[in-house]
Amino acid sequence: MKIHVEIEVSGAELYGKPYRFAIYRQARQREIYGFVKYLNHHVLLITAEGEQNSILEFLAWCKDNYTTSETNIMIRDKTRVLNYSEFRILDLSTQQHPKTI
Repeated sequence: MKIHVEIEVSGAELYGKPYRFAIYRQARQREIYGFVKYLNHHVLLITAEGEQNSILEFLAWCKDNYTTSETNIMIRDKTRVLNYSEFRILDLSTQQHPKTI
């Protein structure tokens, strides 16, 4: 079953580090679609959808790699599937969601 989740990673020192690229690689390996972007310099938003097992593995990877004394992870929402066709890295200035096909 395909599911959709939104994950917020927050912390003092997120911006300027290669988090988005590591998340992108993990999502692609697990056939997860959606996007990752900074909401601001301290909050990273991951919108991900894929098969339930892949999403659960991805969430476990996120928790293992981004839960520290200075970084928190919160699963914001499990919403309806939007059928993204790829996983993208969006810039901080990108305010719109990517188009879905």
